Amino acid sequence: MKRSKFPVIIISAIAMLVAGANAAITTGSISFIGANSDEAEHFAFVVTSAIGSGEVINFTDSSYGDPAAPDRFRWSEHLNATPTPGPLTWTTGTTIAVGTVVIYDDADNRFELADGSVTGTVGGAELDFSTSGDNIFAYQGAITYNDITGNYDGVSTGVTTYGGGFLWGKNVAGWQTSGAGATDNSYLPSSLTDGTSAFALNTSLDNYRYNGSRSFNSVAEMLAAIKLESNWTGSDSVAAGPLDFGGNFTIVPEPAATLLGGFGLLGLLRRRRLSN
Repeated sequence: MKRSKFPVIIISAIAMLVAGANAAITTGSISFIGANSDEAEHFAFVVTSAIGSGEVINFTDSSYGDPAAPDRFRWSEHLNATPTPGPLTWTTGTTIAVGTVVIYDDADNRFELADGSVTGTVGGAELDFSTSGDNIFAYQGAITYNDITGNYDGVSTGVTTYGGGFLWGKNVAGWQTSGAGATDNSYLPSSLTDGTSAFALNTSLDNYRYNGSRSFNSVAEMLAAIKLESNWTGSDSVAAGPLDFGGNFTIVPEPAATLLGGFGLLGLLRRRRLSN
């Protein structure tokens, strides 16, 4: 009896899909779920698309888009820190799955998983959030110092991908759209979209963390919940500890969607087999 090749083909196809998912960050790969302006200045994010091992992800609280130096970060806030300049860097040590919560522990200067275990390695300069409002951006790519202009250049030739952005604090009323740059507000990079790959909280507290559901049917549903301000809690005096940012998120597709996807793959493979 001739054996069907469908099981082997299906397994191979799934393996290729999984391998393709373990890559560099894309726009919106990181969604921030909390940050403290008070000590200790921890922050946390959830991964929205799988990140491969060995990826270097940069974090800065330098504001973005001063009209006097458009399309770049303000170099004087964090990127020119001494003796070690920014950004803060995280090099992944393993593949980071969708839904994984990662916390930067400011007290121990390390990145941790939700269970407190260390993940990857840390480098660069620690962040120093302003209690009058601040922002944080995740990105990949090198921002180089320009000796002629006296600035760190954050143009597209330096930053390859903006993974996500978050804005919060006392003087914040949404992303900045006019005026000079400042340490307590920021413009939004054009490659990020407010409400999806970046967002701002419009209430005036120093410390915030997401406090909503952690089980969803899709990444889009998860992001919609994270961007809803009523799902957040905060304090003007009490900073969240690393474990206060909560556990991992779970993405469980609805059964009907999973079955339809499976049938679609089978149909495609069958058509290819018949055409050969």
